[in-house]
Amino acid sequence: MKSIDQAPLAGKKVLVRVDYNVPQNEQLQVTSATRIKRTVETVNKITNEGGIAILMSHLGRPKGEASHTFSLKNIVTAVSETLGKPVVFLGDVLNTDVEAKINQLQAGDVGLLENLRFHKEEEKGDLEYRKAQLKRLQEEVVDIEDMSTGISIMDLGLNEFRLDLLDYIKDNGDLDKIPFGLHAVVPVAEGCPSGAVFVLKNINEGVNVGNQNRLHPFYLVYISDEGEVIYDHLSPKEILDDLRFLCRGKSAPLKELCRAFNRDTKDGKNMSKYSELLADTVHSIIDVKERSDIDSLFKGGGTSALNTQIDGLDDFELICFFVIRAEGTE
Repeated sequence: MKSIDQAPLAGKKVLVRVDYNVPQNEQLQVTSATRIKRTVETVNKITNEGGIAILMSHLGRPKGEASHTFSLKNIVTAVSETLGKPVVFLGDVLNTDVEAKINQLQAGDVGLLENLRFHKEEEKGDLEYRKAQLKRLQEEVVDIEDMSTGISIMDLGLNEFRLDLLDYIKDNGDLDKIPFGLHAVVPVAEGCPSGAVFVLKNINEGVNVGNQNRLHPFYLVYISDEGEVIYDHLSPKEILDDLRFLCRGKSAPLKELCRAFNRDTKDGKNMSKYSELLADTVHSIIDVKERSDIDSLFKGGGTSALNTQIDGLDDFELICFFVIRAEGTE
């Protein structure tokens, strides 16, 4: 089952990973509901067909600790107003009472879990933490994606990007002859800090342990200018959502932004900054693989830890990359 359109939703509890990392003012009021609006169609489909939508998201960077400032409880009103229906705040995903609260929801209801990044393991993409999430929720919640595709809780909506791609190919022709290494420069925006998104192609099958990456052999990583991984390759939808948001309404290069980028890189002759970010990106992919290898040691059926050696940069091709930067920055 690969699409929500194919899912029997009536009577089901559907866990949906959404991006509600919305901007707020000093009073913690939502100042832009754009990201919430993007989820209306999916949530309405679930509830209109008699399902229960259970939403999970992160907000801000609480550094793995609970914080009133970053609590999703603060955005319940905005989510409810945007969806046009009441939203029940369920609390932390690992709280002992979360199952009871979920069981009280009725067909057509919407529930919202607490900020996932209140757990440091979520920020690091810790596999044991995600297993704990699944252990607590999978008996109560039916994920419409095939659970065998990976142990992380998968989100909905990659099909919409496939449709966008098909429309683009229809209007512009096939992409096979486009050279690798092309780049675009887009401005920073609220919730999308400066950095780069790298699109890589893996040429070594061993890196996709457990079929975790739904886009294999392609890998997307959003990394900040400081080398911090904002979204790793197991979060393709979040990255594609941000790219769509950053590129919306832009059909031509932004001249001032491109001039600033060309100035800083000496017209592409000095790409050392982005070479370092690319290396950090590949290392982040390998790090996730190594955690998967270690995890596999404790499972039946053998381990992947000794099957394949992934050296690093030589195992990937750079398809293209996006530079996200503030105008005039060095």
